[in-house]
Amino acid sequence: TLGDKDSFFAAALERYAETKLWPLFEALEDDRPPVAALSTLISIWESHNTQADTPGCLFTHTLGEVGMIGAGPIPQATAKIAARLSRGIERRFHQADELGELPADSDPSQLASTFLVSGLGIAMAGRAGIDPSAIHGIARTMYQLIGCEGSARTGP
Repeated sequence: TLGDKDSFFAAALERYAETKLWPLFEALEDDRPPVAALSTLISIWESHNTQADTPGCLFTHTLGEVGMIGAGPIPQATAKIAARLSRGIERRFHQADELGELPADSDPSQLASTFLVSGLGIAMAGRAGIDPSAIHGIARTMYQLIGCEGSARTGP
């Protein structure tokens, strides 16, 4: 059973992640090359969050409001979703490193953390109504993290 209101919301959040965030998970978990997978994430975050009528992201909103720390069902659900994204992104950065696609002195784990926080920042900025040019700037920086300088869109 779903139990109390928090349990019901946590179940809805997990369902949302499986239905609305699946393109992110698919890119992280399929067999495409690591840089292509990471580029797909940037493209999704950028295009979705520069739309004038973006509804935002239930996961990102919940992460910002409730967080991932605590014993309740909502923090546990956000932590589970964030961990899946984090593991997938870090795995892709390690694959890119093994293929020699990152500079020799790179720390794939640190790059993965920066990448995830930047992507979540784009989602928060989009919902807050931040000027799309700022979101494009964040995306350009993310493309630089994966060695694809100049790939980000420069306008709406």
